[in-house]
Amino acid sequence: MKKNTIQDIVPPKKSIRDVERSSLNRKEDPYVSPVPFNNNGPIKIDYPKIVKPVTPTPPPPVIPPKNPPYKYEYSEPNKANKKWLYFGVFILVLIIAFGVSFAFKSATIRITPKQESKTLSDVFTAKKNSTEDSLSFTDLSINKDIERTLDSTTTTTEQKVDNNAQGKIVIYNNFSSEPQKLIATTRFETPEGLIFRIIEPVTVPGKQTKDGRVVSGSIEVTVKADKPGATYNIGLKDFTIPGLKGSPKYTEIYARSKTEMSGGFSGMQKVISKTLLDKIDNELATELKILYPKK
Repeated sequence: MKKNTIQDIVPPKKSIRDVERSSLNRKEDPYVSPVPFNNNGPIKIDYPKIVKPVTPTPPPPVIPPKNPPYKYEYSEPNKANKKWLYFGVFILVLIIAFGVSFAFKSATIRITPKQESKTLSDVFTAKKNSTEDSLSFTDLSINKDIERTLDSTTTTTEQKVDNNAQGKIVIYNNFSSEPQKLIATTRFETPEGLIFRIIEPVTVPGKQTKDGRVVSGSIEVTVKADKPGATYNIGLKDFTIPGLKGSPKYTEIYARSKTEMSGGFSGMQKVISKTLLDKIDNELATELKILYPKK
């Protein structure tokens, strides 16, 4: 609680304007003069404006920037696609090839033989198929054929026909290195018991050793069925020689089909009569002489 203090002497009130500032308690400002006061207040005095000198601050040193490596920027040229280049070259070659082939699609060759005449008074002797250093000659035959088709309904007759099947076989000799002779009509038998005979005598070569391997001697011949009829028209077969049965040669000398056996027939068949056949033969001979006369 605030106490009430009774004072006998009341000091006069003073204004802060009536109090002189002590020079000891006042901090002198070298640039501002003291302001005088009076009872009516501070006296306004216009002093010249004193500008405090300002020491210019030197600009900071300019540090040149480090030169970074210069980067060259450029646009790479577009590389040509070699695939299209090769394709263009290929098309050009094709065009040139077609052009050359079209330009030379036909040619005319003229050959003029050089002829020279000489008079010979010597006598020359030529030998047939001579291999010596002398004149030789070879027989040359030229065959010229023509044909004619006949109507079977008017030019043929029926008669009994018996034909034996034929074909080719290969005879092998694996018995020895000596050749094996076989006479004509030697029999060859199939596993079914059908007999075929060779038409001419043959000599089968002996076996040989080639590159360390034994190779059987072989020869190709024509065989004919022992009997006529279609029964002997057979496919490829293996053959044995019945005449060698009971000897070591039976299993070492054998044959195999080269072709099928065909042509076997027995029965009535349409044929051309001999009289008509002779007539047609003469007509064809005359026609040949007309078409191909001798020069």
